[in-house]
Amino acid sequence: MKIEVIFLVLITFISSCSSDKHNEASEKGLNKNRKNITTTCNKLLPKPTDDFLKTNSESDNIEIEYFEKYFGISSEKVISKSFEDNIPCQWKQKFAEGIVYEYDDCGETGADVQITLPGYCKDELIKFIEWFHHSEENEWNKDKTHYSPKEANPGCYMTIKKNQKGNLMIDYYCGC
Repeated sequence: MKIEVIFLVLITFISSCSSDKHNEASEKGLNKNRKNITTTCNKLLPKPTDDFLKTNSESDNIEIEYFEKYFGISSEKVISKSFEDNIPCQWKQKFAEGIVYEYDDCGETGADVQITLPGYCKDELIKFIEWFHHSEENEWNKDKTHYSPKEANPGCYMTIKKNQKGNLMIDYYCGC
């Protein structure tokens, strides 16, 4: 009887060890695949305070003010000025962490903006758009890469895409 119990315990132990090794190997393979499809973000954008949003809600430069407050300016380069009043209408501004804000309002109908956010995932860019551009008149497409008016109206047409370096960016046009 003792030998049977010892044998049974030994078989159970061997079985659980090989099962653990199998589970461990499976988990390693699963984790390897998760790296390719992960939706977790390595970097999180600082959430603007309610006070910041309230104070700047009417500002045309709320995104710039956000980056200045939460990241600090590293450089600004005016590319073009308007002919009429010599005011900058196209510029590129760099912030900490490699964030680049490019603005072009030299056309007559609206403004083109590109914001490159290296290292931030799509979910963070979605939050950014919703913090500063939420509108009851807009909607997301199925895979949340386009945010635009429900009807073909003037407004902001936003796209989340990758640039040539593989960084995610928000590319949008606001106007007619």
